Amino acid sequence: MRIYLAGPLFTSYERRWNRDLARSLEKLGEFVYLPQEHEEREANAKSIFLMNIDSLNLCQILVANLDQPDPDSGTCFEVGYAFSKGIPIFYYRTDFRKMAEFVGGEVNLMLEMAGERIDSDYNTDPASLAKKIKQAIYK
Repeated sequence: MRIYLAGPLFTSYERRWNRDLARSLEKLGEFVYLPQEHEEREANAKSIFLMNIDSLNLCQILVANLDQPDPDSGTCFEVGYAFSKGIPIFYYRTDFRKMAEFVGGEVNLMLEMAGERIDSDYNTDPASLAKKIKQAIYK
């Protein structure tokens, strides 16, 4: 399965988490496209955008990190794009804060309805999350 791993990638913690999750999925036999490993920081914004769009078009699954009360805007775009293309979306949260937009809502209603939530919480580690992602994809 070709997985596009979407999530924030702007702090050393975020980049390490993304890398550890990608490696854990790969150990389970999945192919993972991780944008942070393909983006050249010196590249212009348009080339980064087009490279990620091309990669989204080639993926079979999108897995999105929707942490934060207001998830990363780039990740939100990737979720919307994948939804418009009919690409199955799975999302997870390791953040215990919730969005108060509607009763019980963890994330924006549009994001929540676009994909399937992977059971996770703030104690989740990349290896156990990878196993849950794989189970959800192949159920």
